[in-house]
Amino acid sequence: MSEPVLTERDHSPPDLVAGMQAVLDVVPGSVGYLTPILDPAGEPVDWLMAAVSPNAVDLSGRRAPDLIGRRVRAAYPGIHDTPILAGYRRTWFTGVAGTIGPFPGIRPHTGDTPPGVSMLRFGRVEGGLMVSWTRIDLDARAAQRLADTERMGKLGYGVWRVDGRMPDEWSENLYRIFQRHPDEGPLDYDGFLALVHEDDRHMFDERMGALLTHGDRLDVEVRMVLPDGDHHLRVVAEVARDGSGAPSEVFGLLQDNTSLWMSNRRLVSTQRELLEQQRLRAEELTLAGRLQEVILPVLPEPMPLPGLRVAVRYLPAERVGRVGGDWYHTMPLRDGSVLLAVGDVAGHGLPAAAVMAQLRHALSALAVSTGDPAKLLTMLNTVLCEQVSPPTLATAVVARYNPVTRRLAWAQAGHPPCLLFRDGFGHRLARPAGVVLGAIPDATYHTATTGLLPGDLLLMYTDGLVEGPVETVEEGIDRLSAAVVEMLPGHPDDDLAAAVVDGVPRANPHDDTCILAARAA
Repeated sequence: MSEPVLTERDHSPPDLVAGMQAVLDVVPGSVGYLTPILDPAGEPVDWLMAAVSPNAVDLSGRRAPDLIGRRVRAAYPGIHDTPILAGYRRTWFTGVAGTIGPFPGIRPHTGDTPPGVSMLRFGRVEGGLMVSWTRIDLDARAAQRLADTERMGKLGYGVWRVDGRMPDEWSENLYRIFQRHPDEGPLDYDGFLALVHEDDRHMFDERMGALLTHGDRLDVEVRMVLPDGDHHLRVVAEVARDGSGAPSEVFGLLQDNTSLWMSNRRLVSTQRELLEQQRLRAEELTLAGRLQEVILPVLPEPMPLPGLRVAVRYLPAERVGRVGGDWYHTMPLRDGSVLLAVGDVAGHGLPAAAVMAQLRHALSALAVSTGDPAKLLTMLNTVLCEQVSPPTLATAVVARYNPVTRRLAWAQAGHPPCLLFRDGFGHRLARPAGVVLGAIPDATYHTATTGLLPGDLLLMYTDGLVEGPVETVEEGIDRLSAAVVEMLPGHPDDDLAAAVVDGVPRANPHDDTCILAARAA
């Protein structure tokens, strides 16, 4: 919307001014609406106070009726030496609101300089500027700051006249600390001492006596019995003496440290609880490590199985202890084939390890009756759905290798794909259909098959190897495949499986990981 341009030098459009005055009539504080007085080139040469809030008081003490209709330059000659007019001009042309201050009060027409500092805020509204101003009295502001400091710091000060020639004095916040009305006046020493806890009273009276006799400063913490209960107060006192050395006044600064004392008690209690939790955590980790070794033993050397040389590694999560839900299983079957499996139970710690142990031992028992990977996953799904509480999800891949036919059959349940490396290249084995274990009671699983040639390397793993905070699973699988391809030429057949499980980097060290590498003979 274009701004209206005033062509008259001493007044503004009446309807605009009337509308602004109606708005300012309900605005608190000191706010004015200024309209520009423009030269023929459209440059503001002065400003007219066209409307003013009814409670406004300018920096010279003039009120609203004396301000309306005045020109700024005439009303405030000292404004020429300030950045105010330049700020008005900039906001008039750009529409960007401005703030100036705090600065010393503008010298009024009387030639006197008012005390304190001022703050101006202004913005363009319709055909002029809306300006608000605040005058800050320095003495009042300092007193307010002191009162705020006392209140925030729970501090109070008092003066006790030992000679009795003048009445004692307390700060407002000292009355608040002692929950005493100012009309009651300050407590004398006997009244103060009566509020000191009986266990601290003798000590405090003795220290105060020493201060009055020969000391110059006291700094002590005492318990006070106040209307709402016991409080812990720090008392810092100094003595002023007359010409003969006799005490005349005691200046005291008191701080209510009750909340700090209670916080320290809670901190000590929390520290004890933390140490106990750390002790229990250490015991849990020790137990978890032993449990992991029992239910998931990892042999340092590759295992010779019919037609395969297999190496496995379990890498625990760094932040949750040496136990988790990732697992592997290898075993020769009665028909001469080999069972290979890798799985991942959701979660960490002992609960996940317990479910992992159930699945691993269930697979070992079920494989006696069938070596079909799809049937084995179906039965593991039934175990999770019907025998494990609370409900738990898991992924797994189960494979069966026949060294006579050199055929590999496998099935998977929501698990990352197996990788097959041959002749210096790696590729993913297409995953047969299968949902995660424990999700659907009547889920069905399918089997896929492929042949293995001498020297082929099969890699099975859990998602901690390929899924991390800075890469997707797809990116992680590509990175893993490339890393294994780089390792293929540098290792003889007998050492390759072990070199792979020991050398590939995992994407997420905060997730436990299982790796199984099988080299075809």
